Amino acid sequence: MRRAPVFVGAWSSLMALCVLVSLLPLGGCAAPARPKYTASEAARAQILGFENIRAHVDDQRPPKSVYDPWRPVTDKDKPAMLAISGGGAGGAFSVGILSAWSELGSRPSFDVVTGVSTGALIAPFAFLGSEYDERLRSLFLSEEPRSLVDINWRGLGVLSASLLQGDALREMVEDNITAGILSQIAREHRAGRRLLVMTTNLDTQRAVVWNIGAIASSDRADALPLIRRILIASASVPGIFPPVSIKTVVDGRPIVELHSDGGSSAQFFTLPEHLIVAPDHAGEENLHIYVIINNALIPEFSMSPG
Repeated sequence: MRRAPVFVGAWSSLMALCVLVSLLPLGGCAAPARPKYTASEAARAQILGFENIRAHVDDQRPPKSVYDPWRPVTDKDKPAMLAISGGGAGGAFSVGILSAWSELGSRPSFDVVTGVSTGALIAPFAFLGSEYDERLRSLFLSEEPRSLVDINWRGLGVLSASLLQGDALREMVEDNITAGILSQIAREHRAGRRLLVMTTNLDTQRAVVWNIGAIASSDRADALPLIRRILIASASVPGIFPPVSIKTVVDGRPIVELHSDGGSSAQFFTLPEHLIVAPDHAGEENLHIYVIINNALIPEFSMSPG
């Protein structure tokens, strides 16, 4: 019998554990108080030192001058976009698809790559090309994913606000999203390609799209820590991993946002057509959007543990 990928097995075990511990009382220390802010202030909050590097999915169409860091620059007749969904352990499916695609020799150089949740962890390497297939296989098909399970017990049967500490996920991202990776993402962004990741702002309950390439190409010292936090946040399933705090400023006053799994807002996302199609090649027939869904599209029977 063929053995399932380790990541799948570890994640399935984790889900079963979640069901078990959900019956236990929740407790633990309360999170430190954050500065309070209003919905109006949340809509105006910005990342200090960065401009036009994030947008809300439900924002109205912005002025044309705002498009530049978001619209891919390409002269292709048929620009290509890849959207990678969430799906937890299903990320192994994306890795298999990308690897097989590379071996076939027909994998495009995508003008835009987007990622949500698990897809956000895969997206930077899919964006950089097939030379990172081995890195992805190591991350999703090896023994390494077992280390992501870092149970956060606080006393006898009492849990903190999240099941996992999140330290192992943070360390995995820090080990793999390095200054060298940042430099390559910045280079591709300057060449006109775009890498985007989605999180969910827990305070506003709005989906936030982050322009990872624009952040990387800023050359700011705090660009790498910010990108790491965004990727961790996008992959942090509520109740399992703790939310990620991101410092912002509104009207000169610092506030702290909490961001979590982008999959809470949408399983995958694409850019509007007017942001992806090359201006000289307008027309839906000239746009190729590839979507990898890391979930079953049709319900499958499986006995639940009793």
